[in-house]
Amino acid sequence: MDDYDIVFLGYPIWWGEEPRIIDTFLESYDFSDKTLIPFCTSGSSSIAASERNITNLGVSIGNQLAGRRFAGTASEQSVAERIDTLALLPEEEVEPKMQIAINGHTLTATLADNTSAQALVELLTAGPLTLELHDYANFEKVGTLPQMLPRNDEPIDTDYGDIILYQGNQFVLYYDTNSWTFTRLGHVDDITKEELQEILGDGNVTVTLSLVD
Repeated sequence: MDDYDIVFLGYPIWWGEEPRIIDTFLESYDFSDKTLIPFCTSGSSSIAASERNITNLGVSIGNQLAGRRFAGTASEQSVAERIDTLALLPEEEVEPKMQIAINGHTLTATLADNTSAQALVELLTAGPLTLELHDYANFEKVGTLPQMLPRNDEPIDTDYGDIILYQGNQFVLYYDTNSWTFTRLGHVDDITKEELQEILGDGNVTVTLSLVD
């Protein structure tokens, strides 16, 4: 039992209750850190009495979910649907993504896991944001954000495609390398250096930032 976190407890209903061997099973193991999910088979009797009996056994159960009765005619689909409603496993974490529209092209960027990127996401939830970026030092495009974002500055060796926050309100898109102390916001996905430089072009450029649904 130590190998399991979630236990489905299935049994037939006998005279409106669970068989006594089910009680013995529950009394024989430690369920204090487990999720217990009762289910039963019955032609007409409810699972309610057996659920109360399990609760009143006095055994330590970490989390007992509501049970479900299945008739003898229950299909595999109905059982699968029941399992789907339980949401037993944590939702897979999805990396936040941002779209960058530039010169008729739409790039996708994966955002960093820090409070700066989270604040940018909150800013973009109100709608797309258009920035004017100017070229600086032949390795980056820089534009001013409408508000200050939290800073998580650290020494960084940038590469092409890196998205950087400088001084809390400067949005920087790198198309070449640099080294300085600033905050990482993200990185453009699946693009070569040459492709990025061609899309950005020379001089100033207008970019529109938005969240990926």
